[in-house]
Amino acid sequence: MSELLERSENVTGAEVLDRIDALRESLTGAAAEADQLGRLPDRTVADLHRIGVIKMLQSKQYGGYESHPAEFSAAVMKIAGLNSGAGWVAGVVGVHPWEASGFTRQLQEEIWGLDPDTWISSPYAPLGVLEPADGGYRIKGRIPFSSGGEACEWAITGALLRTADGATELRHIVLPRDDYWFDQESWNVIGLRGTGSKDLVVDDAFVPFHRVYDPLDFDHGQNFATVGNDAPLYRIPFPTIFSYAINSASQGIAEGAVAAVMTNALQRIDARGTRTLEDPYQMAVIAECAAEVRAGRAVLLADGHRMYDEVVRDGRLSLASRAEIRANGVRAIRRSADAVEKAFNYAGARSLQLASPVSRGLRDAKATLAHICNTQHPIYQIWARVNLGLEHDLGMAFW
Repeated sequence: MSELLERSENVTGAEVLDRIDALRESLTGAAAEADQLGRLPDRTVADLHRIGVIKMLQSKQYGGYESHPAEFSAAVMKIAGLNSGAGWVAGVVGVHPWEASGFTRQLQEEIWGLDPDTWISSPYAPLGVLEPADGGYRIKGRIPFSSGGEACEWAITGALLRTADGATELRHIVLPRDDYWFDQESWNVIGLRGTGSKDLVVDDAFVPFHRVYDPLDFDHGQNFATVGNDAPLYRIPFPTIFSYAINSASQGIAEGAVAAVMTNALQRIDARGTRTLEDPYQMAVIAECAAEVRAGRAVLLADGHRMYDEVVRDGRLSLASRAEIRANGVRAIRRSADAVEKAFNYAGARSLQLASPVSRGLRDAKATLAHICNTQHPIYQIWARVNLGLEHDLGMAFW
């Protein structure tokens, strides 16, 4: 097993899945501890490093695997099915190397030059307004929901830049770990506690010009081409690949939740003395819910192939494909989360215990719906307007 986990060059998606299997017991066994800690335990962070999932979308120029999006999705789903917090961090932190692979050589060298296993967190919401300073800007503020941030050495956050006419434009900025801290009291939540998605706080940091950029330059591979990363992977639009990572983690969490219901069914006896395995109605409900979740998985994997094949063929992803992939993703997650809730309703009173894997599965699956990438109706509206030939505002939704 140690030889398998130490290989790092030309790693395939199948090898990453094998590594997850090798660490299955460790990942599963740490799920409850992550909930208690409000972050991933150090041993789980080490497991994710050994698996290499965070390097799947990272450029080969800095030790990454440049994996197919569907392979990344399958790995994230598998981890999330074993450990919600680990799967969520695998998806969120795992998509940041995709973006960083389009950074300037100077910035990539700062992040990965000494250690290609360095992790980068977010969040992207605007931290504040960039104030001009000699050689760059100064910034301060607070942003919630930095998933896995305490295991990372850098962070990508949003910020606003004032234009000459007094308006503001969104920018992304990159900060080293010494420039920010985490509010330990800011992540007291009902679900996804193990992700450690705490508030990232910047008291006053200097940001040089080369660590500030326009996120729109990552829409169709513009920045990647300038640094020599012209692989099809990097021609997928940023909102599409980022949302795909979130959808994949959410889908895996739903799969793990249904698996917990099925394990519970093997031993449950209700107040009538009827075993779940002998109740045809309960068995039918479990089967129906499991089918819904499997359908979500199939949609996500198919769309991973679709987005990649289209950028290989056409060099970019069409607006129609972008809208449809996003609509498919949010619908798949809604169906899967609803299926988890329906299955939970027949899991019995013991599943109400906070320590129950069934209870944790429900809380985590429902919590995924709060993420902007899983929000349905703005995406549905975009899809309808694109497909009806109507004008559409790209700023209406993250797509």
